[in-house]
Amino acid sequence: MFIFLKTIGLIFFGISAVTVVQAVEMSTTPTAVMPIHVKDFGAIPNDGQDDTTAIIKAIKHLKQSGAKILQFDAGRYDIDRNGIKLIDIDDLTVQGVTDEHGKPATKLVRNNDFYTNNKGIGTLFSVTNCQRMTVRNLLFDNDPQYATAGEVVALDEQSLTVRIFDDLPRVDGMGAYCMNTWDIKTRRLKQQPSLTFGNDVNKNRKELSWQVVGDDAQRLMRLPSHSIASKVQMGDGLSWHNGFWGYQVLFFNANDLTLSNLWTTNAAGFAMCTQLCHNITADRIVVRSDNNQLATSPRDGWKLYACSGKVVIDDMFIEGVRWDGQNVHGSFLKVIEKQSDIQLLCKKKYSTAWKIPLDTKLTFWDKDQPESRILKSCDIQRGVSDSQFVITLDKPIPSFVTQDTLVTVWGWDIEHYELKNSHFRAIAGSASILRNSHALIQDCTYDNIMYPALMIGAAINEGEGMFPQDVTVSRTTFIDSGWVKRNNALGMLAARTWGSDLPYMGHITVKDCTFKDAALGINFYGTRQVTLKNNHFKNVDTPQQFDKQSVLNVQTIK
Repeated sequence: MFIFLKTIGLIFFGISAVTVVQAVEMSTTPTAVMPIHVKDFGAIPNDGQDDTTAIIKAIKHLKQSGAKILQFDAGRYDIDRNGIKLIDIDDLTVQGVTDEHGKPATKLVRNNDFYTNNKGIGTLFSVTNCQRMTVRNLLFDNDPQYATAGEVVALDEQSLTVRIFDDLPRVDGMGAYCMNTWDIKTRRLKQQPSLTFGNDVNKNRKELSWQVVGDDAQRLMRLPSHSIASKVQMGDGLSWHNGFWGYQVLFFNANDLTLSNLWTTNAAGFAMCTQLCHNITADRIVVRSDNNQLATSPRDGWKLYACSGKVVIDDMFIEGVRWDGQNVHGSFLKVIEKQSDIQLLCKKKYSTAWKIPLDTKLTFWDKDQPESRILKSCDIQRGVSDSQFVITLDKPIPSFVTQDTLVTVWGWDIEHYELKNSHFRAIAGSASILRNSHALIQDCTYDNIMYPALMIGAAINEGEGMFPQDVTVSRTTFIDSGWVKRNNALGMLAARTWGSDLPYMGHITVKDCTFKDAALGINFYGTRQVTLKNNHFKNVDTPQQFDKQSVLNVQTIK
């Protein structure tokens, strides 16, 4: 073990041109601190050549040598459909460099051949079983991009014609997935529901596939849909995508994860997803277009699925996604049958079968009354539409447990979720979906969000939990949001469990917040305790609404 001085600057980390000298205690070999440059293995940015194979060679050498830094230069790296995969590498830093404004100058651009192969394009960047990883200063994109946009220039009862904006894809037969209407001048969503959802195109491909018309200079496309034509107006902006499945950037079982200055300018499926990760620190996560696109992603900006520990997110910006800016949730189990006094057969909705750590607390719900046990063993069998779990408990099963009893899995819960200094804009869904136990949302802005901008509450019907127990929303501004229901609730800030109005949720505090320009401000159901302090409402028709049957106590502090 030895002490040495290192310089942190633009060359190594791309985060600042200012030099900082600090003492660092090292127990690693000199090889571990030397960056592996992908250019040394043939990955040369901006040369128009595919860089995937060369980057894979660099990763293989990094694993063999014990090095811990994978370095990219400024410029565009072309990636094929197989993507970049990092598996079983601990203590790794993957980093690009920034431009003079701090934006990532390193671009990982995937060859999007979906338009011709019609099978999907996989994951661009994935991390599996890598502990204590840092990823920073990277921008993710597709070429051609997975979406397009334009202005309605002709309209009749049976069809509509759109002029595609310059430099955006114009591909014959492109599906009209996740389509929305916009005010072109303000780049804001119009106050109406989405025109199409995920599976609509698959159900009616003939009517919901775009046709190229006219010559290339006109940049026109026609949609032969009476239904869509009846819902738009001349001059409307329209955005749509060529699909909605998949994860573009995926982190799986990556514990103690640090993410910094990661940008997505176009996404296929979810822009980013972290699954089964324990402890995440993130700053400057950006999902927004940087060209004429109105929309960025057909699904969530960043989904946190069955993560645990502490998650702290600072200075995030998400714009133009279809569905949710950020969705934070675990999953419920439901009882199928008792197999002994201490053993149960349960199921989880969908085929994703996450491991449950031993000694995890499991809470069984007798309506809204909980009783907990400790997990001692678990066997999992993945199915097509759901997965089955044989669970053994530390002591006898609660007497009320029967078929379909709901089970909370605390090992899939983020114990503390903190979102601060973040901004969400023009999202065709909710901006934040909160389905974990404890959360603090502070100094954030939600603007032009179609559904309740901040939606608190589990979705039993979707199998998504937890039931939030301690949530504080502080110094946050809500603007022009909540004109379409989510969890069967309207409003800019809503709390409701989808599937039940029993008071499953614990204590929600809303303080020092501002609500502007909407029909409904706060709208709560199914909550035991609500505390309100110093909130302000401007041009809001109904500032607050609480369901008398399911909200047990509301305290307003002057």
